[in-house]
Amino acid sequence: MSVTDLPNGRDLGGRRTAQGAVLRSGIVFRSAAPGDSRSRGALTALGITTVFDLRTEPERHQRPNELPDGTRHVVADLLLDAPESGAGRMGSMANGAVGVGDDVTADDIYEVMLDSYRSFVTLPSARRATAEVLNHLAEESAGPSLLHCTAGKDRTGWLTALILTILDVDRDEILADYLASGPVVAKLIAGYLQAATESGHDVTRFAPAFTVDEAYLEAAWETMAATFGSLDDYLTAGLGLPADFPTRLRARLLET
Repeated sequence: MSVTDLPNGRDLGGRRTAQGAVLRSGIVFRSAAPGDSRSRGALTALGITTVFDLRTEPERHQRPNELPDGTRHVVADLLLDAPESGAGRMGSMANGAVGVGDDVTADDIYEVMLDSYRSFVTLPSARRATAEVLNHLAEESAGPSLLHCTAGKDRTGWLTALILTILDVDRDEILADYLASGPVVAKLIAGYLQAATESGHDVTRFAPAFTVDEAYLEAAWETMAATFGSLDDYLTAGLGLPADFPTRLRARLLET
């Protein structure tokens, strides 16, 4: 289910639901930011027609996407209303340019990440962006689509988990997909961390920002339950989707 030449890339296809249906391959992909020629070539080979960029404006400016001609680029900035969220600052943390005091500890960063995941559920910008992505994926005319943020682990991880949950994929399989980003991201940012360390920055305290943790995903689920009561209520009251949306999404993405 990995996708060669897309950083932290995976095809969500092949996953099985509790009812035995299978998620179609070649329809929904996830990755880190596709910012080089190899990524551009991979997007062409996969036939991806729409790329949803979940990053903030500073992240997009720092590492612009390299997309094939004709690919639709959709900015779906979950953190538009909170651009300083932990999930939106991983790039600057990796470079040591975090702009925070020396008294900030790993525990502080861990709490920042938990709050960031909670904001994926509650921020108006996050709800707008999430609804836009989900609506697109349920359209019969939609071609193969890619979801990505910076490292492809937090915003992308949450949105992927939400999609798979709506499709009724087993929670253990959802968690396994989420946690699979951990070792991949560690390799992606190893060079940045080494350079920051050699420049005199203490990057060890930012370790919680560079990893995936089951507790992060659980914080989002708990926030959903506390704020909206259920997944169905989140989809309707939180995202403004019609009550039959899960049925529509399953009809498009699943095969029996």
